[in-house]
Amino acid sequence: MTKSLLKKFAQYAIAGLLCFHARGSASDLFIGVKPPFLWQLDQRISYFRNEEDLERINEQITLKYWDGDQLGKWGFLHVPYQFVRKDETQHGFGDMSFGIGPRGKFSELHWFLYGGLKLPTGEAREGLGSDSFDFKLGLFSTYLTENKKFEVDFSLEYLIGGEKRAGGNQPDELLSGFLIGAKITEKIRFGTGITATVKDYDAYLLNSRAVLRYTFSPSLHTELVGDFGLESKDLSKGMGIGLFLRYNF
Repeated sequence: MTKSLLKKFAQYAIAGLLCFHARGSASDLFIGVKPPFLWQLDQRISYFRNEEDLERINEQITLKYWDGDQLGKWGFLHVPYQFVRKDETQHGFGDMSFGIGPRGKFSELHWFLYGGLKLPTGEAREGLGSDSFDFKLGLFSTYLTENKKFEVDFSLEYLIGGEKRAGGNQPDELLSGFLIGAKITEKIRFGTGITATVKDYDAYLLNSRAVLRYTFSPSLHTELVGDFGLESKDLSKGMGIGLFLRYNF
């Protein structure tokens, strides 16, 4: 029995250590801050399990571009690949998305705005996609103290559900997040807060989130992220763990 438990824990840990993507996953440390580079490759792999014993491993690659100092522009292309298991395992590409918008900073307040489109590239029957073209609007912001020791991160994303190819409409969805972070050492930062998902202004899910960030160099950093469901209505709570790996160039 002990070996079985250890084996299961190792499988979950490996899945997590290879990004977390679940409902209400909008917030992150330095979410509104542009690195001193034009491009970023963001790779994530995560493990998540909800109350209904649905398990999901989500691998994501996101390519980002940004420019300017006080004011500039940015854009992203997001490609997910998922493994979903309940009664049986399904896997394949999820819904790809892209977006563009302005970015900038006012003194110590950094921000990104975007408008985007989510494409029905995932197989809806297998639980990998939404089967609809959905529009997305978003705001990411970070307030840093002058010495950059403390930060407040906020995110707000609204998805306007489109018509499904099989009939009916994808419900609208609001994702939001709020984190407070601090510098522990020159290379380590820690933050904690809450994320929330609201669907059609009725069903909702509230999560707690903790983020531990380690910076190897200006070009490379990683984050260990954990989420835990606090409260919900008509959406399943769960918990997950994951690792974000980002390379600036």
